[in-house]
Amino acid sequence: MYQKTITVLFIVLAAILVYILPIESLEEAPRRCLAIFVMAALLWITEIIPLYITGLAILFAEVVFLNPVLKLPSETYFSPFFSNIIVLFLGGFVLADTLHKFRLDERISRMILHRLGSNPKTILLGLMITSAFLSMWMSNTATAAMMIALSLPIMRGIDADDPYRKALILGIAFACNLGGIGTPIGTPPNAIAIKFMSDHGIEISFMRWVIASLPIALILVIGAWRIILMMYKPKIQSLIIDTKTSEPIGVRQRLLLLLFLITIGLWLTTEIHGMASGVVSMIPIIVIFGSGLMGKSDFKNLSWDILFLMGGGLTLGVAIQESGLSDWVMSYINLSAFPQSATSAIVAFISGTMTSFISNTSTANLLMPMVIGIKGMSLTAVCMAVAWAASASMVLPISTPPNAIAYGSGEIKIIDMLKAGLIVTLFSLIIITTLGYLWWKVLGIV
Repeated sequence: MYQKTITVLFIVLAAILVYILPIESLEEAPRRCLAIFVMAALLWITEIIPLYITGLAILFAEVVFLNPVLKLPSETYFSPFFSNIIVLFLGGFVLADTLHKFRLDERISRMILHRLGSNPKTILLGLMITSAFLSMWMSNTATAAMMIALSLPIMRGIDADDPYRKALILGIAFACNLGGIGTPIGTPPNAIAIKFMSDHGIEISFMRWVIASLPIALILVIGAWRIILMMYKPKIQSLIIDTKTSEPIGVRQRLLLLLFLITIGLWLTTEIHGMASGVVSMIPIIVIFGSGLMGKSDFKNLSWDILFLMGGGLTLGVAIQESGLSDWVMSYINLSAFPQSATSAIVAFISGTMTSFISNTSTANLLMPMVIGIKGMSLTAVCMAVAWAASASMVLPISTPPNAIAYGSGEIKIIDMLKAGLIVTLFSLIIITTLGYLWWKVLGIV
């Protein structure tokens, strides 16, 4: 407790020192915002207090310290905490938790595994594609925990010295990270990117994001599969997977599956029916809790911490834009001489590097408000580059929750993840900034 208090005081002192620095070109509003930004960055990097509390601390500092200069309506800072994108994610959390409660996620994964045969290489690919698919719709943390648990019975028939054991664990973790790229609700950086683009007049629908992201996510998963197999070549020649389920699917599970499919259909067709994706997300929330499928205790156990973390990042982005801090920063960073593709690659590699040491949500929250001020650059390109790269960085156990779960299985060492993760991350960043950028141009979104 004493050490934590000292660290927090040090962070506050660092923010104050930034505020009083004699920078003549920095006016009062961006100066105060810079101090808040430094405080937020240090709190997120050190995780000395919970990340979601940092989100609330940002809001408090903006209203008390920044707004007396900007004099904006207080709703400007509060509204990001319940914006359309936050409700979209809330709906995704509710659906994912309900699928998990009624074990539909496990049924889906077993149904896919049942068709994989006995080839170890095919089984690994099937596990990775299943993990990636589930991570598109539910928490990659929950997906990784479930899929690694499902892989443990498979490993009982594998010798302790067979590299394939490590391949299974790493493959599942990496696929969970990469699969989240595929949909707006797959991972928080996606939602943060969409919100920043929306605030600047660029609307990316659910379907458009899927079209722009899913092919690249599939390439990344297949590439990661090949890399892992080359590094951890299996000795075992054949595997038998037990995919039997003890209970038949019930009426409530069928109705829940129908609701899940209807919600996905409405998310994918927002341009046709005109409802915002956040409005669509209210349908499963109302139906699931209104019908009693989930109760009050389930509501309390939703991932509110992630939503408050996202809200803190979004409101920080508002402050950075409104105060003029992003314009001030970009006036000293001249990337206009580079072509758009090169600039996109630069911000992607910065995002990937940052995510190796702090959470991908924190990376997106810190980096997104800054890069959108790059002159002469497609806003869509920089936002998507930051978001995708933040999900594609998987060098260390601290990089992403699936990595931490994989390391916690006891089947791999940090050096195993470092070697494979570094190569997969570099491969992913190269694909994102080459094929990804070309695909965006074909679609006309950059």
